[in-house]
Amino acid sequence: MWLMDHVANVELGYAFGQSFTRLPLTKAANIVHGNALRIPWADVIPPSECSYILGNPPFIGHHLQTAEQKADQHSVCRNIQAAGVLDFVCNWYMKAAEFIQGTSIRCAFVSTNSITQGEQPGILWNELFSRYHLKIQFAHRTFTWASEARGMAHVHCVIIGFGLENTPSKTITDYEGGNDHPVTHEVPNISPYLIATSDTVITNRSTPICDLPSMKYGSKPTDGGNFILSEAEKDALLQSEPGAAKFVKTYLGAREVMDGQTRYCLWLVDITPQELRHLPEVQRRVEAVKVFRSESDAPTTREYASYPTLFRQIAQPRGDFIIIPRHTSENRRYIPFAYFGPENIVSDSCFFLPETTLYHFGILMSEMHMAWVSQFCGRLESRYRYSKDIVYNNYPWPEATTDQIALVERAAQAVLDARAMFLPPAGTSTLADLYDPVAMPPVLAKAHAQLDRAVEKCYRKEPFASDRERVEYLFALYEKLTAPLVAPKIKTLRRKKAAG
Repeated sequence: MWLMDHVANVELGYAFGQSFTRLPLTKAANIVHGNALRIPWADVIPPSECSYILGNPPFIGHHLQTAEQKADQHSVCRNIQAAGVLDFVCNWYMKAAEFIQGTSIRCAFVSTNSITQGEQPGILWNELFSRYHLKIQFAHRTFTWASEARGMAHVHCVIIGFGLENTPSKTITDYEGGNDHPVTHEVPNISPYLIATSDTVITNRSTPICDLPSMKYGSKPTDGGNFILSEAEKDALLQSEPGAAKFVKTYLGAREVMDGQTRYCLWLVDITPQELRHLPEVQRRVEAVKVFRSESDAPTTREYASYPTLFRQIAQPRGDFIIIPRHTSENRRYIPFAYFGPENIVSDSCFFLPETTLYHFGILMSEMHMAWVSQFCGRLESRYRYSKDIVYNNYPWPEATTDQIALVERAAQAVLDARAMFLPPAGTSTLADLYDPVAMPPVLAKAHAQLDRAVEKCYRKEPFASDRERVEYLFALYEKLTAPLVAPKIKTLRRKKAAG
């Protein structure tokens, strides 16, 4: 601390042309060595003697916390029912909020940007707003913090300044042009998502806010791997038991969709006892599933040992569907959703959307939807973790005209046609190849640009200048939709035959 004080004094001297020194050293910081989440802060310094609280609390996700850290979090966030999903840094917000009550103290913490995304803002800030009456006074949106420690990855951070005062002047600093090109905006209010909207938070919804098809989880085997087959295992099974062919289906997970990998599964929904008895290898796998489930620690899984021919959870579309990988790289400009037919079994590493049109596909593959995704979806490390309850069910769709819908559908078909030029059987690329931020073919990039503009016109005539502007517009529409809690009818057209 003395060193940084000296550095600041040297810089001040350069600025004013005279030196500033603090020698001899007569003041010393009051440093307390202990657990900041267990020590009462008022025992260290009375709130009346404090002006600012600032810091860089530990960046630890909820799934990486030790037993001791979880106990600390349970103690600090005892009034928050879903505190178990909060990052460790949230505890410092709670401690600061309690400490500053009845004061004009201003606080600011460097935090991982995950606390402004997904379900965490709704959980944390609902408590901070309702119980402690905090206001966000300034914010630095996501920027990259490169650690100087060897082997440490870059961290995506935010800075949130808050207090009890509803300051008339609030600022948001954006880093969309990179850390070296910050842009600061003065705004009337800053939401927990660090955008210029109200303090409303988005929470889980079980059904879409608009009149749309329901997004569903894929089927979950809970089988100990006995239903899932590699290419070699599938070939060996069919060579020894050709009669099993009608029960072997293509199995689609996120890797199969993105990387073109191939896996299969035993789908025994319609198998008869006689058929099973004539397929000894299939029967052996079914018996192994029964044993695996019966030995589970979970009571509900043990119950399903009585149904060893079936996946643990079955949710299979009957017609063509859009498949959505639940986890995907944050480096892609678009999450590459894709069409598949009902002969493919969707795994629980994906969502699927049945009974859709090209209009649905076009909206979901647009820059507008991706701006919403990047702001409100959760993260696994830094990767997108798509959520049907937070992202899809809360997404505000436009009230498009018939002509606008037709324009989006034509642009969506153009995206699928551009993909088909490179995907098998016409080519050898995968969706991961096509949506690589560097390798995306120009014809696909142009098709997406046309789709983006067609979708934006469904919302307003003027183009959007940034993702922040898109999110703020969509959030205002979300608030409008949720105020009376009405779901406008979204016009759709019959989906054309989709390629790719």
